[in-house]
Amino acid sequence: MSRVAIFAAEIKPLLDRMDAAEEIADQPNVPATPVTVRRGDGSLIYESPDVPHLTNEWERAAAQGAANHLTFQTVRDATRQEQRLVNRFITSPKGYPYVVQLMGPPVSIDENTRQLAASQALGILLILALATYGSALTARQALAPIDEIIRRGREIHGHDPGQRLEVEADTIELEQLVASMNAMLDRLEEPVHTAHRFAANVSHELQTPLAAMRFAIEAAQRSNRPAEKCQQIADDLLSEVDRLSTLVRDLRLLAIAGAGQLIGQPEPFDLGEVVQQCCEIARAVADSDNIAIDEQVLGGFIASGSALHLRRVILNLTDNAVRYSPQGSTVRVRMEWRHGIATIAVSDCGCGIRPEDRARIFEPFFRADRARARDTGGSGLGLAIADQIVRAHHGRITVESEPNAGSTFTIHVPAVAALAHSA
Repeated sequence: MSRVAIFAAEIKPLLDRMDAAEEIADQPNVPATPVTVRRGDGSLIYESPDVPHLTNEWERAAAQGAANHLTFQTVRDATRQEQRLVNRFITSPKGYPYVVQLMGPPVSIDENTRQLAASQALGILLILALATYGSALTARQALAPIDEIIRRGREIHGHDPGQRLEVEADTIELEQLVASMNAMLDRLEEPVHTAHRFAANVSHELQTPLAAMRFAIEAAQRSNRPAEKCQQIADDLLSEVDRLSTLVRDLRLLAIAGAGQLIGQPEPFDLGEVVQQCCEIARAVADSDNIAIDEQVLGGFIASGSALHLRRVILNLTDNAVRYSPQGSTVRVRMEWRHGIATIAVSDCGCGIRPEDRARIFEPFFRADRARARDTGGSGLGLAIADQIVRAHHGRITVESEPNAGSTFTIHVPAVAALAHSA
């Protein structure tokens, strides 16, 4: 088949000439090549001297095979010997169809065909091998940055969340992947640090009452203690147990709130009524310190959630306001409603909060003034629990404060007018 292909390529430029048969006959390889050249309709235009003579019947068969675009044919020559035809279809420079037929004994043609098939199979296998190797090499090069990302990711442990992926990516997609993973690590770093601080603070807060209880028990074990002294030690132990119980209860509440399980079945309640009750309780506490409670509370607005938990938030804010306000000052409680959001603002005239502390004021165990907070008996969980409770009511707490200018804590929660709720 390679012979007929070579011959077809050699005569192709000659096919459109007036004396195409003579031009073909003058080609140097033609005498030794048993070929015929036909037009697309099968008509003969050239036959080389080495072509075996065919009878009219087989000549018509050869012409029909060329016209019907048969690739292989079997004919018989005048001596009744089988001849195999290989047809090669070509187009002249002017676009006319032609057929080049190579004729030879079946054994010779079949052997050439087998050799061609073998060489083609070998070529295909070689191409597949090269393609497989090239694909594997390309894949290894393409996946090298991803392998590096995986390796670096395994090296980053929870105890060192500050590590980042430093991988040179050669595509925009991998650059975006590295940037996305580093951004995720940025977001995870602060919660990890917060968890570490929380664990350390819990340990410290638990250690303080336990140490006091141990000291009291050791004192009680000493001999010759009068009854009144033992009673005082028992009172101290009971005080520390109460403090420890309060801390454990607050920790449990904070954990439940953080898990989103604080409010099982939300219930509607009058928000203004809850605020008014908290102001009355705060007034009873503030009177002993000569601190006034000035409230402006709206009635007839319904919130959904837990009145008990939200009462704790408001009491915490009013208690802090009274605790840190100087004698003779006023704590103001203002309730407003706008566009479906109720706001309860609690303002004091206290020492205020430093700007660097405001961002952490709702963290568990954070105290802007540790010594003063310890004197008042606070554990540092009150505002953290308040923040989680308000979040459970689909709201938020904000704070505005300046040093020596007082603070204003504002609760924002969804609420509806009572008439709209009843409708």
